Amino acid sequence: MVSEALSTTNLIEQLVEQKKLHASQLKEKTILWEPEGVTLINVPFYVFGYENGEKSRYHVHSPVVAMGYEGIIRKIQKTIWSFSLESRIKLLLRSRSRSLVEMFTSIFAERLREDETLERVMYELGSSNNLLDAQDFGEALARGMKELKAEGWISQDEKDTLLKAYTH
Repeated sequence: MVSEALSTTNLIEQLVEQKKLHASQLKEKTILWEPEGVTLINVPFYVFGYENGEKSRYHVHSPVVAMGYEGIIRKIQKTIWSFSLESRIKLLLRSRSRSLVEMFTSIFAERLREDETLERVMYELGSSNNLLDAQDFGEALARGMKELKAEGWISQDEKDTLLKAYTH
């Protein structure tokens, strides 16, 4: 009887620890917020429009959290170098919320394809807020590429290729 009680106590303690872990993971995904009244929430997202003649296609990216480079061990970095540049960049980014990913990648993107008015408005907004046309884009890109190169995420050739492609 004593061993059963001890076993049950241990199981309960394990469950409590699991719940604490789940709670901390859930808290990590939340935003501290104590509104005092009506609040407007802006959710940043990126819309990429691709045009080829009369055809156009959109790709929507939901908010992500950039993970720090410090947490990656050197041994793993050797493995990472075998991945493509795109795969390495994806390793740095973690979705903020599955619900937001679903909302932006399927629901919003589908509405863009189906609703011509929405597509036109998004095109106009995108054109007026095009990051590639920003006055300081070249400088910002160069700084970012320098940091990524210094941290070992990209090679000199990749840095040069990206800078050449986006700062013609």
